[in-house]
Amino acid sequence: MYPETQSGGTSLLENLTQLVADDFFSVLELTWIKDSGTRKATRDIAESARVTLTYGAQMALLSQKLDLNSVDNSQRSKAVQEVKICLDEASELGAERLSLLSGFDPGESQRKSARELFADSLREICAYGEQREIGVTLETFDREVEKRCLIGPSREAVALARTIRKEYPSFGIMYDMAHGPLLNENPRTALRLLKDYLVHIHLGNCVKTQGHPAYGDRHPRFGVEGGEHDVEDLTRFLKILFDIGYLGKRAERSRKLPIVGFEIKPLPGEKSEAVLAGTKRVWRQAWAQLQRRS
Repeated sequence: MYPETQSGGTSLLENLTQLVADDFFSVLELTWIKDSGTRKATRDIAESARVTLTYGAQMALLSQKLDLNSVDNSQRSKAVQEVKICLDEASELGAERLSLLSGFDPGESQRKSARELFADSLREICAYGEQREIGVTLETFDREVEKRCLIGPSREAVALARTIRKEYPSFGIMYDMAHGPLLNENPRTALRLLKDYLVHIHLGNCVKTQGHPAYGDRHPRFGVEGGEHDVEDLTRFLKILFDIGYLGKRAERSRKLPIVGFEIKPLPGEKSEAVLAGTKRVWRQAWAQLQRRS
């Protein structure tokens, strides 16, 4: 929502203060913050507002083109070490979970070996996360449009999660509503497959038309011209989350409330505050429709 804060600093703390003052939000997702003083201030602000933090390592991996399933062991080790640094930062922030993404898709002929390498990386990362008391979350991404990640389709994410959970029960999957169309997945089918491993949901939009300024995985606002999702789509998606038990009575019996967050980014010329307010209005409209139909 605030792309200018990705380098940390004063603007991050100003935006964070505005967000925690809005009781609409109880969880905020942050990415790397390079200054230790800013990390401490961030934690203090979040704790004072009783807001939970989660940490996204995707930015650190993508911006440096790091690959957790690289066939080059030195490159794969470099990616693992970067995530460990992110876990240290997440611990300083008091974050409960850290999310990441797989490396690049090497093509069908090499996917099996790539999945094995990625699983090895995840085991090392999860072991380090356990030392920091931070759960690790894998976010699935597109394979053919923009990010072109190994994981990928929900069926493959489930198989991987089943393997990692045997050793690290806190490991989980994040599914992004906006990534579904990029994976050509039906949301009900995908979420039913993933339901036992879901720990985090992203709500958002995408554009599949090439040449559009928001083409690919750019998370434009709901209802943007040429986009895939608006109020009705969000209503249906939330209904599925109730149907599979991610939301509702089964979720309420859990020690932790389920995480459902927005990933929305203003397009050039749009104001973060206006897009944020519009996103909340879309949520309220979708929620009202859901209540009327239940």
